[in-house]
Amino acid sequence: MSGNGDVETSVRHEVLLEPFRALTVRNGNTAGLVLMAAMAEVGNDGKPVQQPRPKQRLSTVSAQLCESPQLQWWWRVFITTPSTADECADMLRDELVTLSRAELDSNEDGAAGLHERIRKPFVEWQRG
Repeated sequence: MSGNGDVETSVRHEVLLEPFRALTVRNGNTAGLVLMAAMAEVGNDGKPVQQPRPKQRLSTVSAQLCESPQLQWWWRVFITTPSTADECADMLRDELVTLSRAELDSNEDGAAGLHERIRKPFVEWQRG
C-alpha cells in the first residue's frame, strides 16, 4: 500500500479503463473518463422528498401470523385450539368473516378486525 489512497484509486481506474483507451471522443480524444453522480428527488422547497414506505399486504401479514407457532399457541390458550397453520387460517377467516386472507387487502372491515381482534391482543400478550 502506498499510503496515498488517491494514487491507488487512480492506478486502479487506469487499469480498469485500459480497454477503452482506443475509443475517442470529440473533446480531447480521450475516452474512459469516470463520472460519479448522486441523485435525489427535490421538492419545490429545495428539500429532499421522502418516499413513503410501501405498506405490507395484510394477506401476507395474516399468512405469516398463521405460520407463527407463538400465535398458534396464543390462540390455542386464549381462544380455541388450532393445531396447524391451515386450521389457524380457517379460524382467522371465520373470525374476520372473510372468504380468503387475500380479501383482507381490499376489505376494510376485515383489515380492521385483523388489527383489533387478533394482531393487537397478540402483540400486547407478547409484550407482557
